[in-house]
Amino acid sequence: MSWLLSPLPPTFEAALRDVHARRTESRVAAAERLGDGGDDRREEAVASLRTLAEDKDARVRAAAVRALQQFGDVRTLPIVVQRLDEGDALVRELAVIALGAVGGDAACEALHAAMRSRHPEVRFQAVVSYVEACAKPQLAALKPLLRDEDGKVRANAARCARHFGYGA
Repeated sequence: MSWLLSPLPPTFEAALRDVHARRTESRVAAAERLGDGGDDRREEAVASLRTLAEDKDARVRAAAVRALQQFGDVRTLPIVVQRLDEGDALVRELAVIALGAVGGDAACEALHAAMRSRHPEVRFQAVVSYVEACAKPQLAALKPLLRDEDGKVRANAARCARHFGYGA
């Protein structure tokens, strides 16, 4: 058991500074803090999270995408879409979830495209986000995933197809 207390989250000003910190943990903490930065500093937070979403360390990129999800803002859409085809599977999944939080027509188009991704984890998440976040999801968009090469994607597509009464 450790008697040391965990460090306090950085202030917003410190988080802005720590976007370029040497330590990975500091950059992760910066992303987490910027995600709950409030409306008055949203532009600064999004600009800094854009930088963190391109960090060399996947843990930092994941924290940045999680933070962008909290905004649920169409202005974050290009940043999140860029992460759909990146090198780390967790970051790709989190990007799809963040798209669902953004909502709206542009996010639905991106989710529809994500259902055709070469990455199974993206397709797996995209089908759920598509049905939950889009105002008018179409069963026709899900049907190809019912024959997906990945069993988990097929199962998720089948669960989501029930939303339309398909297979019930």
